[in-house]
Amino acid sequence: MIQYIFYQLSTGDTRHQAVETQREDNPQAKSHSAVPTASVFLKMNNLACVETSYGDNAYDALFNAVRRALGRNDLELRWFQTGLTFRKGICMGKSRVVVGINGSSRIGSYMDPDPYRAFMIALVDAINAISI
Repeated sequence: MIQYIFYQLSTGDTRHQAVETQREDNPQAKSHSAVPTASVFLKMNNLACVETSYGDNAYDALFNAVRRALGRNDLELRWFQTGLTFRKGICMGKSRVVVGINGSSRIGSYMDPDPYRAFMIALVDAINAISI
C-alpha cells in the first residue's frame, strides 16, 4: 500500500508540486523542456523510492514515474478522465482512473482544486485497491 506520495511535474511552461495534504504551485517557475516530465517520491511498506519519467502528456508522465517507482512494468493505466467542476463556488479538478495488473482492474477517483493532485490521489487509491 502506498502510504505517501509527493510529485513534481514540469509541463514545459509551468511546474506543479503537491504534497499529500497541501498544494504548492509556482507559476513563475519556467522549464526549458517541451516534454512533460514528472518526478515522484513515494513510500510503500516503509520503503521510500524516487523516480523521474516523461510522457506524451502530464498525466502520462505522472503515471510512468509511479510505475517506475513501484518497479511494475505490468501496471497499466487502462483509462482515465479528468475535468473541472464547480462545487460551492469553487472550481475543482476531478479525476477517475482505471488501473490494471494481471487481468485485475480497479477504479480510483478524487476531487481537488489542483487537477494533477486529483489524478495522483485517484491513481494511488486505485493502485492501493489492487494490493500490489
